[in-house]
Amino acid sequence: MHTVSCSKLFQYITLFAFATFFLTNCDLFNPDEEENPVPFVANFTDDWLSEDAEGFIVISDINGQTLNATTWSGNTRIEFDPISDSRIIVTTGTRDEYSNTVYMTSNCYVKPGEWTWKGILQTEYLGYVTLNLINIPNGLIDGKFSGIYQTIGINEYSSSVLFPLYGENEYLYLSCVLQDESEAYLLVESIVPGSTVTVDLNNLADPTNSETNFHQSTNQFYVRYAGYHVPGQYYNGSYPIDSHEEYGTENADGIGFNHAVETTHYFFEFIDFDSPNHWTGDYWSFYHYGPIPSSTSKINADFSIINSQPDSFQIDITGTVDNVLSNWVWGGYGGYNQVKWRVFTNPNFTNLALPRMPDSIAISFDLPYSIEFQLENVQIMDYPDLTNHEEVLETLFQSEDYFFNIATDGVRIRTKQNESFTGRNNNGKISNFQKQNDIMFPTP
Repeated sequence: MHTVSCSKLFQYITLFAFATFFLTNCDLFNPDEEENPVPFVANFTDDWLSEDAEGFIVISDINGQTLNATTWSGNTRIEFDPISDSRIIVTTGTRDEYSNTVYMTSNCYVKPGEWTWKGILQTEYLGYVTLNLINIPNGLIDGKFSGIYQTIGINEYSSSVLFPLYGENEYLYLSCVLQDESEAYLLVESIVPGSTVTVDLNNLADPTNSETNFHQSTNQFYVRYAGYHVPGQYYNGSYPIDSHEEYGTENADGIGFNHAVETTHYFFEFIDFDSPNHWTGDYWSFYHYGPIPSSTSKINADFSIINSQPDSFQIDITGTVDNVLSNWVWGGYGGYNQVKWRVFTNPNFTNLALPRMPDSIAISFDLPYSIEFQLENVQIMDYPDLTNHEEVLETLFQSEDYFFNIATDGVRIRTKQNESFTGRNNNGKISNFQKQNDIMFPTP
């Protein structure tokens, strides 16, 4: 069995997995059209896959026939034989050793060419900083220091804090609730491992308030904020220093959020549930990167699941969208001993059948027959900064920067559950492996 280091788990959810499948409804592209052969080149950089892990990549035509397949480890460049097909399916995958789950993703109807998978910087433990606290306000109700991976609370009797660091020149974010129940904030900057830093709480500052109006009144919603210390950078070298999440169950038209003046760039997530069932039901999502938005917006589209079977999956879309994602699951429970398969496709092709994967890959990674998968849910997506599915792929695989450093206006999503899915866990909530959809969703 080939395994993946647990410490690399977040990175490996970015792996694109196996899959070849037959798509119908081919009005936009002619599957029989042949062009001058073009090599397909796959670049895996920045430790997208570690040296001690093995992944696989499969290139197939749109009818599900394998054109080429191989395995690899670490940073590498793979150049496949020239391809005559004008459109292909590109898939990759790997296994996580901790959960014994194979994570897979497929992208279909893509042009042959050169793609680059960019790894996300993995922070490592560097040591502790000693924080000596002075001028702590009397009657401090609550306080907490937040940094990478760690939150440590303080009270009015605290005198020092040992805080673990996972990044050079890390920022720490101190949020406090004072005796009169007012809030105050302090940003502690440019600290290094092994140092001792005096933190003067006389420098606590009043918060600034950012208001966000909802696109419509809602009775069931969820909001999450994560503040970044480097404006406009949400991947390598950056990390959330402030976070907040909240459920609402009353008639709400918007929400306000207090935060430090210095933290101006946030990941903002808003979910509007169709029913009180929350994650077990359908919902609308709004994701945004940058200054906290003054209002949310809703995808101007919807869809129906016509057929949820893996050999005849079909949805019907009304409106214009940029991407379609169907999430499929096989085996296990709760994220263990499973195969999770994500299929991204052009919204012009909404009928598909999942085929059998190449025997060499199926045997090596213990993959089931495609007919055994269950559809968990479907999502349609609109990216305001991008124009279509083609530009989504170009931004993801062929741009020099990371996806949401470019498409900062985020994404609007409509999610619908498959009512006949029997393997739902965690109260139906989409797991982090699906919420944090590869580098397209670098949510904290």
